[in-house]
This record gives sequence, structure tokens and C-alpha cells, in this order.
Amino acid sequence: MLRYLVIGALVAGAVWLEVHDKSGSPQIQERETPGFHPPQESGSATSRPAAPDRSAPKPAPASPRKHVEPASPGVQASSTKVNGFEKLEGCRIEPHKNNDGDSFMVRHGNRVFELRLYFVDTAEKYLSDRYADQRDRVAKQAKDFGGLSIEQTVALGLEAKSHTMSLLEGKPFTVYTKWERVYNGDRYYGFVVLPGSEEYLSEELMEHGLGRIHTKGEASPDGLSSRQFEANLRALEREAKSKHLGAWGAGRP
Repeated sequence: MLRYLVIGALVAGAVWLEVHDKSGSPQIQERETPGFHPPQESGSATSRPAAPDRSAPKPAPASPRKHVEPASPGVQASSTKVNGFEKLEGCRIEPHKNNDGDSFMVRHGNRVFELRLYFVDTAEKYLSDRYADQRDRVAKQAKDFGGLSIEQTVALGLEAKSHTMSLLEGKPFTVYTKWERVYNGDRYYGFVVLPGSEEYLSEELMEHGLGRIHTKGEASPDGLSSRQFEANLRALEREAKSKHLGAWGAGRP
């Protein structure tokens, strides 16, 4: 009987040793509490980022920057009366597809209008395939410019536009106008004084052979009568012819 008890004790001890050798400690299965999920650790409490301060003002949303043409020192949009004209200082060219050598959009302060030069007409910068009266006008211009071809006349018109824009774009200039409409349309007659100069744009165009004396005239703001100012333009035209400038250049009739 004693022998059987000893054998039983030895077997039980062997089983106990086998269990503890596999895990190092008694295996206990944890039970999950229903409805409870332990938090996932992402770091210590001291390393957590602080909550955003919602009371702080939000930065204003970025808006597209508008391009502003820099003004020359001391030149601002202003208006005064001179010899029956309104003198508009600080004018700027307003970009527009219809701008050409003698007619273009002008900005003065918050006002934008289309100006047409007194006296001087420059050649058309294109030839219409729809309007016969425009083609007739180009043909008459070609004749007045000494018998140019249609192609030469249109090229002259593009040259006149380029010359006018190069003189006025990005610079403040002065306009004299009586707000007289051109053929009761949306354009207004006027004189333009070139930036940094006392010369009129109409004189500049005639001096370079880029215009003809064709449209309405007016006494100038500086006191010349309409006839006197026209005589001055014709003298400039003769000088351009003698120097073979513009329409009168080499290779042109």
C-alpha cells in the first residue's frame, strides 16, 4: 500500500513540473470585461501635443494679389480747367484689344474711357473680311500715305500702335478733353501730352510718318488756333517725308 502511495506522489510531481517549465508561471486566462476596451497607448502623458487654443483668432484667408501699376513720385490723378478743356493729369493706358495708334482706352482715377486724338488718323491695324466700309477706309488710307499697298498700310497701322503704346504704357500722361463725342459714339476727342514732355502725341505721330491729317481739329490747349496747329502738323509731315520715315520710308512709294 505504501508503495502505491509513493508512486502516485511521484507521478503528480512530474505533471506539476512539466506545467511550470513551459510558462514559468501558472497560465491564467484574462477575461475581457463586456463593453470595456483598454486605451491604446501612443506615448507618455507628458509627450502629448497640447489641445489647440480655439479662442485664438484665425488668420484671414489668403486672397489673390492684384497687380498695381507703380505711380511716378508726385503724379496723381487730378482734374482742372484750362482754356475750355478739362485737364486730366495722372492718366494711364487701360489695356484693350481695340487700342491702336490714335484711339485707346484711358484710365483716370476710377473712370475709364476711350480717347480719340484730334487731327491725326493712323492706319488700321487689320483688314476686315466682313465689313466693306472698313476695307474702303484702309484703301483710302493707303492712297493718302503715298500709294501704299493694303499690306503695307496694315503694317503701318501696327507700327503706329506699337509706337503709341511704347510711349504711354506704364507711365502717367496728361489728357486735355472737352468730352466731345466722336460721331455721337462712345469715344471722346482729346489731346495727349507725352510723359515727361510738352509735345503732343499727334505731333509725335506726324513727326515719325505714322499718321495722316484727316479727322476733326480743335484749338490746342496752349492757345494755338485749329489752323495754326494743323499747319504745325503739316510741317512735321513734310519733315518726315524728307527723312523717309514711317509711311515715307525706303521701300515704300
